[in-house]
Amino acid sequence: MPETTQYVVARPEELEPFTRDIFVALGTPHANAAEVARHLVHSNLAGHDSHGVMRIPQYVEMIRQKVVNPSGNPHIHSEMGATVVVDGECTFGQVAGAYALEVATSRIKGLGAVVVAIRNANHLGRIGDYVDTAGRNGHVAIVTVGAAGPGVGGASPFGGAGAFLSTNPWAVGIPSSAPDPGSDRHAEEMRPGEGDPVLVDFATTVIPEGKVRVARDSNKPVPEGCILDANGLPTTRAQDFYDGGVLLPLGGAAAGHKGYGLAFASALLGALGSIGQPEPNLVGALPPPGGFDECAAGALLILIDPGAFGDAIAYRQNVTRVSRAARRVRPAPGTEAVLIPGDPESQSAKRRKVRGISLPRTTWESLAEIASANGVVLPPATKWVG
Repeated sequence: MPETTQYVVARPEELEPFTRDIFVALGTPHANAAEVARHLVHSNLAGHDSHGVMRIPQYVEMIRQKVVNPSGNPHIHSEMGATVVVDGECTFGQVAGAYALEVATSRIKGLGAVVVAIRNANHLGRIGDYVDTAGRNGHVAIVTVGAAGPGVGGASPFGGAGAFLSTNPWAVGIPSSAPDPGSDRHAEEMRPGEGDPVLVDFATTVIPEGKVRVARDSNKPVPEGCILDANGLPTTRAQDFYDGGVLLPLGGAAAGHKGYGLAFASALLGALGSIGQPEPNLVGALPPPGGFDECAAGALLILIDPGAFGDAIAYRQNVTRVSRAARRVRPAPGTEAVLIPGDPESQSAKRRKVRGISLPRTTWESLAEIASANGVVLPPATKWVG
């Protein structure tokens, strides 16, 4: 019988300054540390614990190994027309990603669309955060982060059993708004999530590595069809992935070629930012054992102003009407309701702002050790058994 996992519940408004103080203690400028902390805690609030504060020990180790430069500040490497290359100076990916979005937003007026490629950035975290921010600013955004090459990442190509890809996620954010009830024949009380951006955010593996990490730390199995062990055999034991296994591409045996195709494209598009670099930063992936000659990696952000195509308000209202129509689709047996992309995150944030954020005991103990080593006070928390 699996061991029962203990969880710790912490308040998000206390967890965020704690996280900031950890990174400040490790040499990160206050504003940059605050951005990383905001990003991690908001990932927990959105229900994506795999990209939340459980990443703190990983980032602390990356600083120790000099992979992450905590004092780095992103800057513009080059630009031409509506295209920009941002150099992250090997600092936290969240800082580089936020800066790239700021650069794109500052240039969008008059251009209609801006494309920003990012080089020398580390793990960008939950890329849905960037497109969500863009959507709340009234813009459409597409972000992808990818790496590919022999021994890179922890995901296999379709039909393979060896590492060649990272999880290479894609995210799309589309702004919406509450339509005028007088003009909407389907007007009703707004449901949770209405008015929030439509938010598509997915890894190109069946599950991302972070969810395998959560399963391992929680003493739970991963679902079938997600990973192979070191011998190339299917397994549900999370630790098997860290013992030489691989993640499988999104789509599984029937349609894994689609997830693989998206992952491959992600790495090649991201590589636009690393043209001419002999050793590109692999955005969070470990360096390839055989060198960089056969590798591609980077991040790409595309920002679009709906107003460049017509009435931006009319567009956002149409997004809301279509979203409402999707939510009215009759649910299948066993399903409570049809949701649109972004609804689960909105619902999770609403719950967790009230109930707090639950973390596996093992994660909390790791945070306590880091806090003690860096003179930071651990926030109060309560324990319960899950």
